[in-house]
Amino acid sequence: MKNKAIFSVLFALLFVMFLSVAVDNEKALDLIKKGNESYRAHKIPSQAFPYFKQAADLATGYVKVDALLKAAYMSHLQGNKITTYQNFIKDALKINPEKRLEPADYRASFRQVFSDIKSPEKTTAKPAVTKPASKTTPAQARPSVIKAPAKTPIRQKPLRAKTSIKNKYFVKISYAMGMAGSDQTQSWTEPLYGENTEYTLVNKTGKSSSFNLAFGYNLSKTMGVGLGAIIYSSDLDATVNASVPSPWVFNSPRTASGAYATTLKATIFYLDFIYKFNFSKFSLNFFAGPAYFNSSSEVISAIDIQDVFPNDTVTISFTTEKVKKNSFGFTGGLDLNYFFSSHLGVFVEGRYLSGSGTFMPASQKVPGIKLTVGGFNVGAGLVFQF
Repeated sequence: MKNKAIFSVLFALLFVMFLSVAVDNEKALDLIKKGNESYRAHKIPSQAFPYFKQAADLATGYVKVDALLKAAYMSHLQGNKITTYQNFIKDALKINPEKRLEPADYRASFRQVFSDIKSPEKTTAKPAVTKPASKTTPAQARPSVIKAPAKTPIRQKPLRAKTSIKNKYFVKISYAMGMAGSDQTQSWTEPLYGENTEYTLVNKTGKSSSFNLAFGYNLSKTMGVGLGAIIYSSDLDATVNASVPSPWVFNSPRTASGAYATTLKATIFYLDFIYKFNFSKFSLNFFAGPAYFNSSSEVISAIDIQDVFPNDTVTISFTTEKVKKNSFGFTGGLDLNYFFSSHLGVFVEGRYLSGSGTFMPASQKVPGIKLTVGGFNVGAGLVFQF
């Protein structure tokens, strides 16, 4: 239980950290969008620059790269010297050295500055080649009128905020296997022959299997929510050991034991809050959230002691009944997705499920059995986006 509590706290802290980063990136994307709208509407770089600068201070990863380049571009449009904004470009290239600029979003003059900073070794100037003057006689020399070519106004395409989501919804189907759970032991006593019969019950959950179906919605490129259901099944082995007093000799107990095997089943409904890292065709998702466990299992409802004269040995037998238990818990983990296309992909997932409860028989002749539902599961499946 102590290790479980420590794991829960560490996972919660990790998720809060990722959630904080996600919130900052969402704010940064909104600032980038406002900066693009400001420049598109007024064509005044100095008004749009603060939006991009503030976004660069908040964001991380590729969102920060876009914000830094937009801030540098606004400074370039204001006519500032390269030294004024070159650090913005250098910081962006440190995060993404392979970054390229789209001609539709940036003027050629800024793309040249970006290229010079990205690859300074390719920008050495070539010496000018002068052509020898042609020999003409004074009679042949005629005054020439040089007409300047007409300047064609350059129409700059409006900047677009790259915050649209191509696929807002997703469906995931997967199958997972779980590792064997730990032993859970509980003890109790009942009076007999002026002493106490001592019982010890050991429950051990075996390897589990589960089928998972989830529906989700992408709030943005980095955040999403998912609602799903898991059909869970695990082996359950139980052993009862009894220490029974003797009717003839004080403090001379006799021992007996019995065992049974059953299945622990559960339908688990969960809500995931998802934070995503996108890498071309891959995405790495961290998720966590509350879960509701609807569980059932066979549990011991009564124990009978067979104690026959001359009472040298005893045997025990017990009856079972199916008991249902509803409880709340949590789930969390990560998955790695690979997409064959914009709509279809596969994924592998590691998920931790934590739900527990006491399964109390209706007869209440014996204490309820304390069971933990879930544990760590590893699975794979398909993901559909639309």
